[in-house]
Amino acid sequence: MTRETEKRTALVLGAGGMVGAAWETGVLRGLLDAGLDVTGAGLVVGSSAGAVVGARLGALGPDALYERELGDEDAEPAARLGVPVLLRYAVAVLRSRTPEEYGRRLGRLALGARTADGAARAGRAQAARHAEAVAAVWNG
Repeated sequence: MTRETEKRTALVLGAGGMVGAAWETGVLRGLLDAGLDVTGAGLVVGSSAGAVVGARLGALGPDALYERELGDEDAEPAARLGVPVLLRYAVAVLRSRTPEEYGRRLGRLALGARTADGAARAGRAQAARHAEAVAAVWNG
């Protein structure tokens, strides 16, 4: 992109959770492979997963972003924090009189947290394969 084009170009990314992030990552890689480097956009904005993809694109670059999407199949999915969980964390903060006490309370909460099951991890792996497939389609 030229300097003038950079001033007039925006990259807008949408939401979609893990699958949306994988899809957008695959599309970005496909565009790059087709000769369109979107990293020179003057503005990058995104909603939800798109905001994360945009931030990672800026921090990592398109190649590292794509490789990270494909290679991190065993990563723990993000936790879903509902109101009861947030209230437990708030109580831990408000009842703690020292940083050490807060650390102990937070540690107990972490030890009692529910972790992702195998199905959630399998969904992450499927999202990574989806990114690879989208990039392949863009490359024709």
